[in-house]
Amino acid sequence: MKKLLLLFSVALLSTATASAQSSRLKSITSSDDYIHFEYTYDDKGRFSKVYREDFGGTTYNDTLCYNAKSQIESDITYQYFEDDDKFKLVSKCCYGYDDNGNVAWRDNYNSFGGSELSQSAHITYDYDADNHMIKQSQYWSFDLDNPFAIIEYTYNEAGQHVSTSEKYADFYNPSSFEESGKTEYTYNDLGQLVNVKYYSIYQGETTLNNTEEYDYDELGNVKEHRSVAANHVTAKNVYRYDADVPASEVLYPVSNEYNIGLTFGLNNKLTEEDVYADANNDGGDDVVYAYTNTYSYEPCGTADVSWVKGHAPFVDVNGKVLNLGGDSNCSVWVYGQGGKLVLSLNAHGTADLSALPAGIYIAKVKEFNGEASYHKFLIK
Repeated sequence: MKKLLLLFSVALLSTATASAQSSRLKSITSSDDYIHFEYTYDDKGRFSKVYREDFGGTTYNDTLCYNAKSQIESDITYQYFEDDDKFKLVSKCCYGYDDNGNVAWRDNYNSFGGSELSQSAHITYDYDADNHMIKQSQYWSFDLDNPFAIIEYTYNEAGQHVSTSEKYADFYNPSSFEESGKTEYTYNDLGQLVNVKYYSIYQGETTLNNTEEYDYDELGNVKEHRSVAANHVTAKNVYRYDADVPASEVLYPVSNEYNIGLTFGLNNKLTEEDVYADANNDGGDDVVYAYTNTYSYEPCGTADVSWVKGHAPFVDVNGKVLNLGGDSNCSVWVYGQGGKLVLSLNAHGTADLSALPAGIYIAKVKEFNGEASYHKFLIK
């Protein structure tokens, strides 16, 4: 069943952008058959379906439906039931978008064990002028006037997400909210996320629950991710990559519900992931190896991509400048690895990219009355 709280949303890139990659993720399979995921793409190269089996033995089929702008209109989940030997519709999420392509609202529908879906929640999203999500308001379907939860996001001058605050309404006084949790994000001098702290708040008293820690290799890939609670590592993931293939050449399935593969610290093709867990689930022992996830890929075409010839724009990654070429005024949109718009401007000659932190980006450049072109680049 779909989780009720959507912590982050992403806007998918256009079809042309998605098809710029030379390969795409086909499956994730773990040793000892703990999990198995199969990904399917439609005839326009868009991620359209995922078949997933989790370690609890539950099997799902998810299907994505797109609108004319290649934005996800709905995400529909079917669950396999052994008693009936068939898949049944169990949930659906529907989405609406603002003029910048950001998710503006989401409606949740669930079966609640019945044969038909009923709306369970409505969520709205607010953004700042830089298209950073700054607030998420969550409503029960039976009360669309009063949100039961508000999640607020703050960013630093570099545009990095630095904190999240979760507030919940008083049951008897819906207009009164009390903060119940917060999350803090820390970055190193290279702009890489290295630490995430999760706190609970009760009657004004703040308690650290757990911490997420990230280490990076020399290419900027996340090489290790640890979960820490009470000064003990409770879980760990170790990642391996193909250093000869940049992540910009790979299409990873992205939807409003899940991002397969890391959405940060992913500069090369992800190949394997070792998973470590607390063997006794007591928080007092070192974690031990549990299983390995293997990432498999398939080729994808580039026929739909329109690349500019002649005065083609190009990126000076050292100077963090996009040279547009020619004498025309151009509109420029820059998207991050997860498909979220991170920069938009009108420029002539060059476009300043100095505000972008390290990462993989795709720039969309369009002259007046001209066709758009797409340009992948890496800023270290």
